[in-house]
Amino acid sequence: MNARYMLGSMLIFLFSISLVNAQKKYQGKLVSKLGQEQSGEITVNLDGSNNELIEITYSEQTKTKGKTKSQQTTSVSMKLNVALIKHITINDTIYYFRDIKYDYDDKYYLNVCVRLLEGTLNCGLFQQGRSTGTSNLSVKLPNSELSKLAAVDFDYYKATLGWHIFAFGKCKNLRSKMEEKLPGYYWNDDVTQEHRLVMWKSWIQEYNSCNIQSN
Repeated sequence: MNARYMLGSMLIFLFSISLVNAQKKYQGKLVSKLGQEQSGEITVNLDGSNNELIEITYSEQTKTKGKTKSQQTTSVSMKLNVALIKHITINDTIYYFRDIKYDYDDKYYLNVCVRLLEGTLNCGLFQQGRSTGTSNLSVKLPNSELSKLAAVDFDYYKATLGWHIFAFGKCKNLRSKMEEKLPGYYWNDDVTQEHRLVMWKSWIQEYNSCNIQSN
């Protein structure tokens, strides 16, 4: 086993530690994909993978039968698979559940809470959990499934080798600029993360403003 492989495995292992399931309770609102909304105490891991069902506990008023009618408050708990959840809102922040591709061979961090920073749910830049700055960023490419994101620091996306032409190819004007390697539509291997993020945001904005039907 060579040193490079050992180092890569160690980094993946250390990063995986931060994504272990550690669900905590938060007051918030859960919105299902059927449009149902429920406020209450949500049990979720905001900063990593959610390998368990998402539980929400809320109070419900019930009326007693008989001559003397009264109301009682009952605590109700409900557990949902993330596949049934559109999003959750905690402290006025909307979180979506997404799978983040971080390595080759379809390696994903599953059911991670992310926030939309730029663009749309179909083509946008996301940030994991409560992280800030340039850490834990991922993108939704317009040619991928809605639930699938790609980590911007995954080696495959750190170099422009043609994947970006395919990913944004439905917008002909954007694709042409990428094919011609115009400034701002292609980067070298030594480009900084900050520079890459500027271009990511620019591509996302241009794609989302593109009239796809007319191209």
